[in-house]
Amino acid sequence: MTLISQAPTLFVIDPGTCVPEVECFNAIARRSPLITSYHLPALFGVGSLDDPHQGVCAGIILFGSRSSVSENNPWQQKLQVWLEKKIKAGVPTLGICYGHQLLAHMFGGRVDFIGHKHEGTRHISLQDEPTLQWKAKSGPLVVSHEERVTMLPSDLVSWGTSDLYENEALRSNTYPIWGVQPHPEALPCFATRGKFAVSQLEAYTFGYSFIDTFLRHVKTSCA
Repeated sequence: MTLISQAPTLFVIDPGTCVPEVECFNAIARRSPLITSYHLPALFGVGSLDDPHQGVCAGIILFGSRSSVSENNPWQQKLQVWLEKKIKAGVPTLGICYGHQLLAHMFGGRVDFIGHKHEGTRHISLQDEPTLQWKAKSGPLVVSHEERVTMLPSDLVSWGTSDLYENEALRSNTYPIWGVQPHPEALPCFATRGKFAVSQLEAYTFGYSFIDTFLRHVKTSCA
């Protein structure tokens, strides 16, 4: 019998500063082929990330946040130190919205405020990504952000675009990391909390087809 503390585990990190996205975590946990743990560094610190009872980190999904990567709060500094170690150890990592921006920021990219907030859906094209075994797809995805990645460092490349922005998705040439500006993990409850309504089932279906692809990659990576 494998102890939970020794089992490969998907770490879902929610850096939200107000309302935890528990529903989105639950949806991912139900779909994940691995044990899944939930961490709230902005609200409760980063201690749980190094708790041996949380299992062996085999994959990471980093959610969005109302915080900016430029704030450099103590919890952000500690999260970046932990995250950098895991990335360099080869742990597959998916950054969403804030997580996407944080990955770009950590590698030396640039993140800027837009001047207003995007809420709703945006038509986004994700290109082929052979490492994830993802086939190119375009369609609406849920968005909720007021910052964006404006410059990628040399190690990161764009593999997702829209009519508005060229860095809707990023990946590394060196490490198994991916970032997406939209919210593929979004559910109707997420949109309602953001005070905007998304009625397009296609947006949720597209989003979770991508989430499922990443989850399969994590499972394969630790097999």
